[in-house]
Amino acid sequence: MPKEAVKTIKFDSIVKLFDFMSPWVQADLRSGIEFRHFVFRGHSNCRYKLIPTALRDDGPEKIWLAALISTDSKLEIVKDSRLFDTLASHVSMEYRVIRNFYKLADQYGLPLPEHEQLRRNLTSSHDAYGLYTDYPENWIPDNLLEITALAQHYGLPTRLLDWSYDKYIALFFALQGIEDSEGDACIWALDKEYVSGKRYTDDDTGINFVTPSYFGNPNLNAQKGLFTHIPVELPQLTRTATHGVKIPAAPIERKSVDEVIRNLQHDRNTPILLRLDFPKSERVAGLRLLHEMQYSHARLFPGYQGVADEIQFLGRNRLIPNDYNLVFESPKK
Repeated sequence: MPKEAVKTIKFDSIVKLFDFMSPWVQADLRSGIEFRHFVFRGHSNCRYKLIPTALRDDGPEKIWLAALISTDSKLEIVKDSRLFDTLASHVSMEYRVIRNFYKLADQYGLPLPEHEQLRRNLTSSHDAYGLYTDYPENWIPDNLLEITALAQHYGLPTRLLDWSYDKYIALFFALQGIEDSEGDACIWALDKEYVSGKRYTDDDTGINFVTPSYFGNPNLNAQKGLFTHIPVELPQLTRTATHGVKIPAAPIERKSVDEVIRNLQHDRNTPILLRLDFPKSERVAGLRLLHEMQYSHARLFPGYQGVADEIQFLGRNRLIPNDYNLVFESPKK
């Protein structure tokens, strides 16, 4: 009988979730699950799939904006445009987003990984054939992963998906986008040891981890971030005398990590991917516990802005304790 690769565990309170994740709980009490082998991602809605921004339903619009095609372009054109119809055209637009990020960051003197292909024609506003100069077999190629991870971490649409080594950081982000309401939020937990151990074997899962350097990136360091990537094989490129390059049409695969893991055949006694669901109504209770543990905007976004955001966040959510027990009397008439 096939083993269960993906498992959902539901908790009716945030306290029970904390108890389950606590480091002092023995693995045998969690059905053998060793959380030190896992990486984590928080979702404000448990129905969301583990699919990167570039491949979601609203991905084309976000890519179109970040590709900076034209200042007067209308988003309506995306719905009818063939720019996103095929794998090659979609990848070409993704490349423009990465190049734009690299070019602008370089103009403002920000530290960047060296990349010969991106720098080759950096003076030009757009590099229409840059991707095809050293046409890769797979997308995203290894030499672009570091800069793509930076772009992803700071909010641009890519094929990478953010994770954290720290489960409480994942919970922090899961709690940010929800209000007290019906339904569940969740933390996803992926066994990094299993996935990494199968790479370069006949049982390769098709999921790779991207671990950019934390040096010079205080936010990524504070958030203990890393990324998953599902490479896709690009269609064979043909060079022609009249049109420059010709690429056969190939469909766009919009695979999610949970879909890939669900279809795996394995003989483990424990799941590879966990989804830990909890009620959205537990949001404030969760935020209070995390605040006591010093998981905050100020910690995860180092700098003055993080401190200011933390103060506003605590005030909006009424999480600031009344340390002084102040009582103000009305002035006497």
